[in-house]
Amino acid sequence: DLLGRNLPAISARFPELLSEATLANAVLSSRVSLETRESRARNERIDNSPDPLETLVAEADQAKLPSLKYELYMRAARLALKLRKYKRSVDLILHSAEVDMSSNSVSEEVRANERNRFLADMAAGCLDQQNEESADYAIKKLPDPILKAELLIKKSKYFIKAGDVVAANAELDQATKLAANIEDLSRRASVLLNMLTLAQKLDPARMYEINRSAAKSINALQVPNK
Repeated sequence: DLLGRNLPAISARFPELLSEATLANAVLSSRVSLETRESRARNERIDNSPDPLETLVAEADQAKLPSLKYELYMRAARLALKLRKYKRSVDLILHSAEVDMSSNSVSEEVRANERNRFLADMAAGCLDQQNEESADYAIKKLPDPILKAELLIKKSKYFIKAGDVVAANAELDQATKLAANIEDLSRRASVLLNMLTLAQKLDPARMYEINRSAAKSINALQVPNK
């Protein structure tokens, strides 16, 4: 309570402002106290619920403040992930992206990166658990083309390990097509180069094609002025 702690100093140096400062402090204290009580009550409802996840979603649905609504949806997505309700977690992440946060100080780019990384980590984890269906769902909903291409590469390696060369080739095809449309040339080249070892295992002829595309992207990079 910065204002409250400084009331004695205001009284000593600016006595004419004391009544106004005291009123402002009372209003702020009341507001903070109300928010604290509401937060505590909300958390108690969630913690004491027989279904904390759906209670958390209901609290998010009812929240009026955009920042609170976004925070609650993100909390719900993380809880769903913890409960291994992967599709539900993906849907909640996408739901959080629909909240109008234009008045928030945190940029949309930062929030989008957080959501994309969440989806990518979930998809990778599902593949590690051999949960192809949930991994596919998360990858499909992931809007970031770079992360999606990297996950398709991981999925291709997953199928190679499983002995399914046809499926591995199909995932590599998708990754290659996606990489070709990555606007950032350096990132495009990086993703393509990451495919080389994989392509060599599946079809050495494709390795040269991918290497040529990577080299083309690298050559197209603008040389910075010195």
